[in-house]
Amino acid sequence: MTTTPPATPPLAELERPGRGLGTFLAVSFGLAWAAAALLWVRGVRLDTTAGRLALGATMFTPALGALAVLGHLRPFRALARASGLGFGGARGARYAALAWLVTPVLVFASIALAVVLGRFPLDWPGVSAFRAMLEAAPGGKVALARMSPATLVALQVAVGVVAGPVLNAVVALGEEWGWRGYLLPRLLPWGTWRALLAHGALWGLWHAPVVLQGYNYPQHPVAGVGFMVVSCVLLGVLFGWLRLASGSVWPCVIAHGSLNALAPAVMLLPRAGAAWDTAEVGVLGWPGWLLMAAGVCALVLTRRLPSPFARPTQSRAHPVV
Repeated sequence: MTTTPPATPPLAELERPGRGLGTFLAVSFGLAWAAAALLWVRGVRLDTTAGRLALGATMFTPALGALAVLGHLRPFRALARASGLGFGGARGARYAALAWLVTPVLVFASIALAVVLGRFPLDWPGVSAFRAMLEAAPGGKVALARMSPATLVALQVAVGVVAGPVLNAVVALGEEWGWRGYLLPRLLPWGTWRALLAHGALWGLWHAPVVLQGYNYPQHPVAGVGFMVVSCVLLGVLFGWLRLASGSVWPCVIAHGSLNALAPAVMLLPRAGAAWDTAEVGVLGWPGWLLMAAGVCALVLTRRLPSPFARPTQSRAHPVV
């Protein structure tokens, strides 16, 4: 006999009186955009150590937004249950393992598709661009004397696959607890699909200030904002499915941490001096969009979307659509 998880109140009913969705958006967007503006005013480049530290800090702003709304819940298990901080038992473990295994496949399949379509100048096993980077870096020639560039790349990728989700878990949780822990369930009373698409679009817009400064899509700083929204809507549906199906944010944290660890690997693989466009390569490029859209279609066709586990959290006034 199939069992249904016990119903929990919609998150809107658990918010502190006088606060809610507006507070979450004001905190998460306000703090992140203010930090990005400060970097721009001070002329701090995003590819410097200070820029990277600032970007890492902004990843916690969605969690601060969730805390501003739900921080009054006591005891902690009430907060954890309401926002998916629990591990979800055996079901959560299964989806966490799925996220750990499938995310690297998505990352490298999106690069492979770009290569097949002639949009990425892959240089393997030569990795001449990476070799040039090493030769210019302090100690790089010593590393090259010990092992080949291809071996170094393979080791970095292996570490990213195995340890990336753990190493990036803290900062990934900063985003996931906000977007998938709080916002997605908060929007569910308006329908699962509306919630999935809307929370993904908001997630994409949240990235706008750094994208405008050349992050993610350096060749398209303005159009890149739209590209990022498309990427986050598609990722948001897939990550959102993990959240709803598992009852936990941790599978999303694993997927997000793995993505952050492995997506930069594309920078190690091209031919030295060759031109290529980040909008045409990788998960955040249109080859990645095609693969993610195919994944969403597969979930729909196999009736895994919309997730049945989303239904117990809905209010009666707003049925799932």
